[in-house]
Amino acid sequence: MAVLTSKQLSELIRSGNEPRTILIYGEEEFLVGQFMDIVKKNCLSEGAETMDYVKIDCEGKEMDTEQVRANIELPAWMSPKRVVFVKNADIFGKGDADDIASLLKDVPDTGLLIISTLKIDNRKKALVKAFTDNGVIAEFGFQEEEKLSSYINKALGRSGLSADSETVESIISRCNKSLRLINGELNKIVLYCQGAGLRSVNMDIVEDLCPPDIQGTIFKITDAIGYKNTKAALVYTENLIRTKEPMPRIRVMIARQIKLLLCAKEIGRKDEVIKRLKVRDFVADKLLKQAQRFTYDNLIKLYMDFYQADADIKKGMADERMALDTLIVKACS
Repeated sequence: MAVLTSKQLSELIRSGNEPRTILIYGEEEFLVGQFMDIVKKNCLSEGAETMDYVKIDCEGKEMDTEQVRANIELPAWMSPKRVVFVKNADIFGKGDADDIASLLKDVPDTGLLIISTLKIDNRKKALVKAFTDNGVIAEFGFQEEEKLSSYINKALGRSGLSADSETVESIISRCNKSLRLINGELNKIVLYCQGAGLRSVNMDIVEDLCPPDIQGTIFKITDAIGYKNTKAALVYTENLIRTKEPMPRIRVMIARQIKLLLCAKEIGRKDEVIKRLKVRDFVADKLLKQAQRFTYDNLIKLYMDFYQADADIKKGMADERMALDTLIVKACS
């Protein structure tokens, strides 16, 4: 199954060779919104959106096939295409796959049916094949950090601002790679810097204006553990809990960080850490620096302790908060 990227799909629409059906899947709603703007610009005549464009939001529920069919079979009034956008549809659930396959086959040449869903189920091969036979499938997932960094730097540059790589990485981390959230934070940062007459964005500005950096705090926790600073490690953990960060996620992220440290210690070289762990250069620097404060045995034991604590909590054998604090204290001892 050939899956297009969001960029490839956008270029396909701009070329005028749009298919009759498009299936979009992935978490990045911001890119879906941008793509639909491209579709409207290239497939609808000016002023014809109210007549030739229909949006049906399923809100994660099953798609009403007959409703979609009734809309897509209507001819375009003033535009080259009549566009029907079915948003957030659960097409791989318990619905009738044959009905959907029949709908895809019957989309007229004057229509463009676009369906978005969170994820596809490749086990339902007949339905996936129905989309590839009658159109294309494209993934709109979260972008790689390198692309997000480039996006942020260009956005800041258009406003006459600059930022170092650590600050950019922190913005990405705070927004969980979501372009929608990143754009919201960039708007705040740009307005603040313009009002204050600043030309560059630093970590102090990001700390003041943006949501907490969960990943950055995890680095601080493992840093404190490496220095055997129990008090600091517990304070950083408490700060995460106060920001309503779920304790299971805190445990998982600390365990993941320990795993990264173990990998970095084994790899040893910065360029290989970047390549194999797929992290930014300054993150690789931090991992290698932190890894020096641990032995292999320390890191393996730490990882196994977190694994065991997670199992005990899920079995009801340990209190969640007490177990987390105990893990931190044991790690620092």
